[in-house]
This record gives sequence, structure tokens and C-alpha cells, in this order.
Amino acid sequence: MNMEKLKEYFAFISYSRKDKNVANWLHKRLETYTYPANLVRAENQPKDEKYIRPIFIDTKDLQSEHRPFEVGIQQALQSSKFLILICSRNSAESTYVNQEVRYFLESKGGNYDLVVPVFIDEVSELICACNDDKSEAKKCMLTMALLSPPPKNKLIYGFK
Repeated sequence: MNMEKLKEYFAFISYSRKDKNVANWLHKRLETYTYPANLVRAENQPKDEKYIRPIFIDTKDLQSEHRPFEVGIQQALQSSKFLILICSRNSAESTYVNQEVRYFLESKGGNYDLVVPVFIDEVSELICACNDDKSEAKKCMLTMALLSPPPKNKLIYGFK
């Protein structure tokens, strides 16, 4: 049995490969953003005293080890405090995003408060995007949109 300690992540970015430019841009910006610690509750602060990091993104953080790819993703999801969900037509249709959202919610007791939506498409486009009514990603995106509709100017959304 491998007893290596899993790396803890502040957040995991879930996105469609078709939105990789947005995901990589967001990852870079978040990990170099100096957050106002005095405005963030202690339980929501990242371990880093200055920056919002570490944030998992598969293209940079997934190690090519002997374990299956999906095991590495599941371990990163389990060890992440938040899930940053890039909400787009592409992600609503993505099998992988759907699996990541489902696994994250299952491992966190269905707590939607830990999902941070980043809307890059209009909500009306998301509704039409996926014909699969059982899509966990689509359900999550629509729930987030209903709880607090995204802004019209498509700024990064979901941080309190």
C-alpha cells in the first residue's frame, strides 16, 4: 500500500479541453493574485499567506505515473477544497467535466457551496447545450445560475 501524502489543493479547475485557453489564463491569474486576507474568512483562506494557491489544473499538475489517469484526477478532486467550474456550452457537453463535478460533489457530501462557477457563456446557451438531463455538470451550472445569475459582462464570477 502506498502511504504517500496527497498534495492538498485550494481548488481544482474543471473545464472542457475546448476552453483550455480560458482555464490556463484563469489558473495563472489566480495563482499570482494577492488576495485581501483581511476580507476572507479564515476557513476560506488558502494555505499560502499571500496568493490563491495551489490550484490544480490537469495540464500542469497531473503526474504521469504508473497509476491510471482517472485515479490522479480523483485524488486531486478529493484533496481540493473548492471546485472551480468553467461554465460553457463545451463543459456542459463534456463527459470528463460531468464526471469531475459528480465525483467532487459525491466526495464533499453534495455541498454546492464548494463549487465556484465561472460563466464564460450565456446561461441561455448552457440550457440548450446539453440534451442529457442527467448531466451533473449542466445541473450544477444551472443551479449556480439560478442561485445568483452571472453578470452580463462575463467577468470572473463566484468569488465572495
